[in-house]
Amino acid sequence: MADCPLPEWLDEQGIDTLFLTGVATNLVVEQTARHATDLGFTVHPVSDCVAAVNPETHTGSLANLELTTAGCRTADQVLDLIGSH
Repeated sequence: MADCPLPEWLDEQGIDTLFLTGVATNLVVEQTARHATDLGFTVHPVSDCVAAVNPETHTGSLANLELTTAGCRTADQVLDLIGSH
């Protein structure tokens, strides 16, 4: 999100909540989540749609994300929240 127009575009669209997926939980996902939170977005990593090199790293990263974001959600929880389930 650094040096790109995405945050402004999301704001212009009235989007204030982000659900993050991707690889690697402990690197890109954590960095993106922290940056988006710093920019004022409500961030929910999708815990069963992210991955890391091993289960221990993944679990530790999810614990960090629970503390630094609005909390992790599962894909089913996200689908229920957005009314697509």
